[in-house]
Amino acid sequence: MDKNKTIETLAQNWKISFEEAQILFEGIMYKENGEYDKSISLYDDALKIYPNSSKLLCVRGEAYLSKQEYELAINNFNCSLAINPLEEHAYFGRGEAYREKGDNDDQAINDYSNALKLNPKYSAALNNRGLIYYKQGKYKEAIDDYTNVLRNDSSVDAIASAYHNRGDVYVKKENYDMAIADFTKSLKADSSNSTVYNKRGFTYLQMRKYDFAIKDFDKAIQYDSSSYIYFFNRGTAFISLSKYKEALYDLTHVLQYDITNNPYKNNHDPYQNLTKTGVLLNRGAVYRLLGEFDKAINDYSEIIKIDPNNAQAYNNRGNVYKLRGLHKEAMDDYVEAIRLDSKYPEAYHNRGHENAIMGKLEDAINDFSMAINLNFAHPGTTFLLRGGIYETKEMFNEALEDYTKAIDLDDKDSDAYFMRGNLYFRIGQYDNSIRDFDIILKLNPKVGGIPDIFEMTKKIRQKAIEMKQK
Repeated sequence: MDKNKTIETLAQNWKISFEEAQILFEGIMYKENGEYDKSISLYDDALKIYPNSSKLLCVRGEAYLSKQEYELAINNFNCSLAINPLEEHAYFGRGEAYREKGDNDDQAINDYSNALKLNPKYSAALNNRGLIYYKQGKYKEAIDDYTNVLRNDSSVDAIASAYHNRGDVYVKKENYDMAIADFTKSLKADSSNSTVYNKRGFTYLQMRKYDFAIKDFDKAIQYDSSSYIYFFNRGTAFISLSKYKEALYDLTHVLQYDITNNPYKNNHDPYQNLTKTGVLLNRGAVYRLLGEFDKAINDYSEIIKIDPNNAQAYNNRGNVYKLRGLHKEAMDDYVEAIRLDSKYPEAYHNRGHENAIMGKLEDAINDFSMAINLNFAHPGTTFLLRGGIYETKEMFNEALEDYTKAIDLDDKDSDAYFMRGNLYFRIGQYDNSIRDFDIILKLNPKVGGIPDIFEMTKKIRQKAIEMKQK
């Protein structure tokens, strides 16, 4: 690099003397090398010679900004603008200070907008104003800013950043195809960006394209194996593919780190909102699926130790106790989960099941009804269980209604057809019984919740035909 030529160009572009440009150049070099105090000291001395230099005040503000001394940075940018209201970089720098402080986003937007009035193609101002619009949920405005960057700036860094950031907005809008397209273009410009691989992988997770997600998380880990969020996300994808041993490896790896003060936790970032309890919940689920019940219980118990008000941990531990046949312990955990969260449908469903096992049928009905009213995620199962209790109590109309509701939710649920068909047989409605059993035979369930359902269906159907002929 020809230093003198660079200084001359700087002097011409900024319309300042060669001597002043030389000082600016040296200070910028200090700043780029991380020697912020040397840069500031140089500018301090220079401002004694050039006290009305808006450029020197602006670059000193930038040095303070690099040190995260925001008030000093803002003061320097203010002084620069007082001397020269057309100093676009001072508007941008002050906007940066307000954005990084995070307590005056509107002022930051105003400063970026003023910089853009002076230079409509100011890519950094467009990009960073877009970041605040994204944070504020103003997605259309954010997309417009990133799109303008792509129109105005052909540099590789600008292209990679704009596609990356616009992809983030599309994820928030749940427009996953557009997000994937933008992340892919960003990676074409910068093929080693682990963050973008992670974000594209996360997007594939939302689309349930788990194999694609895992490939992206592999790439993210390849370029940055120190970011444990990538292992957590890959572990989540492995769970969805029932690759529980691989998931266990990743989740255990994450727990080797101190996640108490998680540097990745960011309420504005859907990709990196990670807590230790969240990892333990996932690993506990994996241990349960692998049949390692004691380890699952240990993980849920550790969550409760960290967060005694975690209703999900109590509910999940109760599920494991139930699998081990420890019904009292399971019931105690479901009761505590509901005490902590009185609108937790899964806990009501699970407690209802325990009440049914213990013969507390009225309590079971009440719990199943609460689960249904609270929009339990799997209401078909709840209707079947409640219907079964109604049938036990010989409340046949209520039982038929619940079985029918389960079928309405899933018209391929062979268990629901079987239970309704069996009840129809029991109350002498043989035509209805045969019709339900015929549907089961067409569905040809090889595996179902009810053991030997196919053979049982054929036997009861034949009896229904025989009873109908009498």
